[in-house]
Amino acid sequence: MLKLKLLLIQYRLICPLTIPISVGLWIIAGAPGYGTPDFTFFVVVFFWLRTLAQGIIWYLIRLLNGKSFYFYHLAGLTESALMIGCYVLEVSVFGLWLFVFYLIF
Repeated sequence: MLKLKLLLIQYRLICPLTIPISVGLWIIAGAPGYGTPDFTFFVVVFFWLRTLAQGIIWYLIRLLNGKSFYFYHLAGLTESALMIGCYVLEVSVFGLWLFVFYLIF
Protein backbone atom coordinates (compact mmCIF):
# COMPACT_ATOMS: atom_id res chain seq x y z
CA MET A 1 0.00 0.00 0.00
CA LEU A 2 2.86 2.35 0.79
CA LYS A 3 4.43 1.70 -2.61
CA LEU A 4 1.17 2.56 -4.35
CA LYS A 5 0.93 5.82 -2.40
CA LEU A 6 4.51 6.67 -3.38
CA LEU A 7 3.74 5.85 -7.00
CA LEU A 8 0.74 8.16 -6.90
CA ILE A 9 2.86 10.93 -5.37
CA GLN A 10 5.40 10.64 -8.19
CA TYR A 11 2.66 10.45 -10.81
CA ARG A 12 1.08 13.60 -9.41
CA LEU A 13 4.41 15.37 -9.89
CA ILE A 14 4.82 14.37 -13.54
CA CYS A 15 1.18 14.35 -14.71
CA PRO A 16 1.24 18.06 -15.65
CA LEU A 17 3.74 17.00 -18.34
CA THR A 18 2.39 13.62 -19.37
CA ILE A 19 -1.35 14.29 -19.64
CA PRO A 20 -0.98 17.16 -22.16
CA ILE A 21 1.39 15.00 -24.20
CA SER A 22 -1.15 12.16 -24.34
CA VAL A 23 -4.08 14.42 -25.19
CA GLY A 24 -1.95 16.31 -27.72
CA LEU A 25 -0.97 13.09 -29.49
CA TRP A 26 -4.63 12.08 -29.61
CA ILE A 27 -5.67 15.45 -31.06
CA ILE A 28 -2.84 15.42 -33.62
CA ALA A 29 -3.96 11.95 -34.71
CA GLY A 30 -7.41 13.33 -35.48
CA ALA A 31 -9.14 12.16 -32.26
CA PRO A 32 -9.77 8.57 -33.37
CA GLY A 33 -12.45 6.63 -31.51
CA TYR A 34 -12.72 2.97 -30.56
CA GLY A 35 -14.81 2.07 -33.58
CA THR A 36 -12.81 3.91 -36.24
CA PRO A 37 -10.43 2.02 -38.53
CA ASP A 38 -7.60 4.41 -37.61
CA PHE A 39 -7.77 3.47 -33.95
CA THR A 40 -5.46 0.44 -34.13
CA PHE A 41 -2.84 2.46 -35.99
CA PHE A 42 -3.24 5.24 -33.42
CA VAL A 43 -2.69 2.79 -30.53
CA VAL A 44 0.57 1.52 -32.02
CA VAL A 45 1.92 4.98 -32.81
CA PHE A 46 0.68 6.34 -29.47
CA PHE A 47 2.42 3.55 -27.57
CA TRP A 48 5.78 4.23 -29.20
CA LEU A 49 5.56 8.02 -28.98
CA ARG A 50 4.44 7.88 -25.34
CA THR A 51 7.30 5.51 -24.54
CA LEU A 52 9.76 7.91 -26.17
CA ALA A 53 8.27 10.92 -24.38
CA GLN A 54 8.28 9.09 -21.04
CA GLY A 55 11.93 8.17 -21.54
CA ILE A 56 12.83 11.80 -22.26
CA ILE A 57 10.89 12.99 -19.21
CA TRP A 58 12.63 10.49 -16.95
CA TYR A 59 16.03 11.34 -18.39
CA LEU A 60 15.45 15.02 -17.67
CA ILE A 61 14.21 14.27 -14.15
CA ARG A 62 17.33 12.19 -13.47
CA LEU A 63 19.55 14.84 -14.99
CA LEU A 64 18.05 17.82 -13.20
CA ASN A 65 16.94 16.26 -9.91
CA GLY A 66 18.47 12.82 -9.54
CA LYS A 67 18.69 13.00 -5.76
CA SER A 68 14.92 12.90 -5.41
CA PHE A 69 14.97 9.16 -6.10
CA TYR A 70 16.75 8.44 -2.81
CA PHE A 71 13.46 8.98 -0.99
CA TYR A 72 11.74 6.33 -3.10
CA HIS A 73 14.69 3.96 -2.84
CA LEU A 74 14.64 4.18 0.95
CA ALA A 75 10.92 3.39 0.87
CA GLY A 76 11.54 0.24 -1.18
CA LEU A 77 10.85 1.40 -4.75
CA THR A 78 13.54 1.19 -7.39
CA GLU A 79 13.81 3.86 -10.03
CA SER A 80 12.81 1.45 -12.80
CA ALA A 81 9.74 0.25 -10.85
CA LEU A 82 8.76 3.86 -10.30
CA MET A 83 9.23 4.69 -13.98
CA ILE A 84 7.29 1.67 -15.24
CA GLY A 85 4.55 2.16 -12.66
CA CYS A 86 4.05 5.79 -13.64
CA TYR A 87 4.01 4.85 -17.32
CA VAL A 88 1.39 2.14 -16.80
CA LEU A 89 -0.67 4.50 -14.64
CA GLU A 90 -0.49 7.25 -17.28
CA VAL A 91 -1.57 4.96 -20.13
CA SER A 92 -4.36 3.51 -17.96
CA VAL A 93 -5.66 6.97 -17.01
CA PHE A 94 -5.58 8.07 -20.65
CA GLY A 95 -7.36 4.89 -21.78
CA LEU A 96 -10.03 5.37 -19.13
CA TRP A 97 -10.43 9.02 -20.10
CA LEU A 98 -10.76 8.04 -23.76
CA PHE A 99 -13.38 5.41 -22.90
CA VAL A 100 -15.44 7.86 -20.81
CA PHE A 101 -15.08 10.55 -23.49
CA TYR A 102 -16.62 8.27 -26.11
CA LEU A 103 -19.38 7.13 -23.78
CA ILE A 104 -20.42 10.73 -23.21
CA PHE A 105 -19.99 12.06 -26.76
